[in-house]
Amino acid sequence: MPIPSALVLTGTFPSWRPLRGIDHILVSSDVQIEESRVVDSTLSDHRPVAMTLRWSSASDIARGDHDGYTKAA
Repeated sequence: MPIPSALVLTGTFPSWRPLRGIDHILVSSDVQIEESRVVDSTLSDHRPVAMTLRWSSASDIARGDHDGYTKAA
């Protein structure tokens, strides 16, 4: 299965000179990744990864989320 372009991120470790992309957010097949990015922060030794996700309609109704958007960081 090819990796969606939204999943290809820059380095996350170490935060002061990120050379390795070792941090991830795992998602199931019933969500779509709208956007992903590495947050430019040096408050930890890893840079945070953030994503905007969209659930499928059936998942939205089950969760009571009718606009289908959420942010994860």
